[in-house]
Amino acid sequence: MRPTIKDLVFCLAVAFVLLALPSLGSAQTGVTTYTGTLPDGAKYLIEVPANWNGTLFLYSHGYVPPLPGSLNPPQDVGDPATRVFLLSNGFAVAGSSYATTGWAIEQALPDQIAVLDVRGDR
Repeated sequence: MRPTIKDLVFCLAVAFVLLALPSLGSAQTGVTTYTGTLPDGAKYLIEVPANWNGTLFLYSHGYVPPLPGSLNPPQDVGDPATRVFLLSNGFAVAGSSYATTGWAIEQALPDQIAVLDVRGDR
């Protein structure tokens, strides 16, 4: 029986995940995490690697539906692979939830700027 393209894609995906596992662990080592709440109630998350190169990426998440019980956690990257790459290469990452959900542009911009003003001694 010959393998199909679907089988090959699956095997490549599994191999990629297995190869990425060691780097996932190394990105965790030496990372200082800062969390907290901004004055308007938005939560923030900042991660700084031990080998920080002085550059911080500020992540702005997208739309969060304004539904009862909707989760609105702070996010500092869009996906785990990006997080691993950035932290492993000396970049710090930061982001916040916003004070409200939905089309929260008015809250998002001040919340994101407030994250940049957070000091590591908090």
